Amino acid sequence: MSAAENDAEFDALVEELEEEFFALGDVTVRTGGTYDPTAGEVTGQTTTPHANVSHSPPLPVRTRYVDGDVVKVGDHVVWFRREGLPFTPELGQVLDLGDGVKWTVVEVRTPYSGETSPAYRVFLRR
Repeated sequence: MSAAENDAEFDALVEELEEEFFALGDVTVRTGGTYDPTAGEVTGQTTTPHANVSHSPPLPVRTRYVDGDVVKVGDHVVWFRREGLPFTPELGQVLDLGDGVKWTVVEVRTPYSGETSPAYRVFLRR
């Protein structure tokens, strides 16, 4: 099977998973800023709201992904379909997935089956 055929098959699989398990929701992305120890808060962040973003619910990370360094017990993972995603998940971003929890991105993986990746697997920490 060629790389292009693998990509088409993987993309179709992600599309099926999106239809079955993903939900549309508002996602707020916070980037930058510095921690002010006097105020006890992060100041100077850029906050960007995005409406109707398709993503999986945050799920506890499977043990095989826990390395004890970057990904730890208690972390969660969320999947985003790359197509149409209005932002690129990046290390250190803080995401609000509409659940009231401020999730910090600790790792982003882009699984490949050929030459392209149809999804982001984003590891999150509360």
